[in-house]
Amino acid sequence: MLDSISNIILSKLMKLKEDERQEYIEILSLLKPVPKLGRREAKNIFEMQFAEVENMRRMIDTDNGAITAMEMFYDCSKESLMRYTVITFYHAFNYMLSQLEHIDNIERMNLNKKPKQEMIDDGIKELNRFGVLNTLDALAKDYGKSPLEVEQWSYGLVYSLMWKRRIESDIDDNRNERIKRKN
Repeated sequence: MLDSISNIILSKLMKLKEDERQEYIEILSLLKPVPKLGRREAKNIFEMQFAEVENMRRMIDTDNGAITAMEMFYDCSKESLMRYTVITFYHAFNYMLSQLEHIDNIERMNLNKKPKQEMIDDGIKELNRFGVLNTLDALAKDYGKSPLEVEQWSYGLVYSLMWKRRIESDIDDNRNERIKRKN
């Protein structure tokens, strides 16, 4: 394993052999997240369109997808990204990863709810195959919009509405439990 790296530009890193590139990436992944890419400021992930954030989440695991995600997050072209040094790029890339991890964590904490056994028996898990479409469909129905329109709303708005729905669902469950106990 490498114990030091040269601060080459990103395009040169991408041309290295896979094992050499992985050694670089192991070191670069330890860099502190910084919300700037040179002079470019990162977008506020909560203000980005819901579709953009979901696309970033899906594509982050491949080299080309990660570059496309960075293009969206820092509003710059692939060509300009390739000219940044790897240290500058990875400070910014690690920031984007930290923001995606942050929203994963708050969603897991605030939106995930274990389904009741009755719902599991009824086949609720079958809906999981539709992923984020379930969210878009539910909000579209609530607001008389198409899922494509909801997809253009800010991530922060969609997240807040889903969190509100979760709290309302918890309140309904509590009320139903109280009614059951009284009977």
